[in-house]
Amino acid sequence: WLLSQEERIEGAINFYVESLEAWRAALGIESFDLIAHSIGGYFSAFYAMAYPGRVRRLVLHGAVGIGPAPPPEERRPLGPFRGLWEQGFLHFGRLKHFGPLVRNTAKEGFKGYMATESEAEAELLCEYWWQLLCAQPLSSDTSVNICLTPIATDERTSMYGRRPVAEEGEARLANLARTRPAFLYGESDWLYGGDALADFIEALPGASLHFVPGAAHHEYLDQYRRYHAVLEEVLGREDAGRV
Repeated sequence: WLLSQEERIEGAINFYVESLEAWRAALGIESFDLIAHSIGGYFSAFYAMAYPGRVRRLVLHGAVGIGPAPPPEERRPLGPFRGLWEQGFLHFGRLKHFGPLVRNTAKEGFKGYMATESEAEAELLCEYWWQLLCAQPLSSDTSVNICLTPIATDERTSMYGRRPVAEEGEARLANLARTRPAFLYGESDWLYGGDALADFIEALPGASLHFVPGAAHHEYLDQYRRYHAVLEEVLGREDAGRV
């Protein structure tokens, strides 16, 4: 509570960047392909900027916080939602505070969304998600509130980075470009940043933008065959077997 917003954002980013680097060093991996989703893509972009020599190829799917936020004059009010978000009350980790009261409802919601091939598989996957969200002390969910902010415009309501990747310094963006980053989004992903994001990717040397037809934010579940096809195209058939 004594930290400024900038210090909290820096602390959250460094926690994930240095944790990933510690993991790499512990396993003795010289370089690797880094594939990350949603806010994981945001933190992975910062890892690539800090340690570009360790990332052979960066693939970010459904990544949030990459492009610049809409200018203030284009924003619309969000009402009480913004206040609750800014106070850290809105994220999946809050489910743990309600425990058994919402467990079955939450699991049924996950089950209805995920493309599974049997009831047993669905039950196992839902249990995994529940434990992921609720079994451990909060970390990633609180960092979502720290690093992202909701913004509504006439065109879309989405999340944007309080410290967008696109607004990093020239040297750090050059490091990002060294990884030849590929950005994948479902064609109806609500976290896609629109024209401003597309313009940033187009201007970043070696970067590419791809869309998965028929998919939303969780394209790896919505259209997993099409997602894998795009992923193989990005990495190349030779690299695809090492994903």
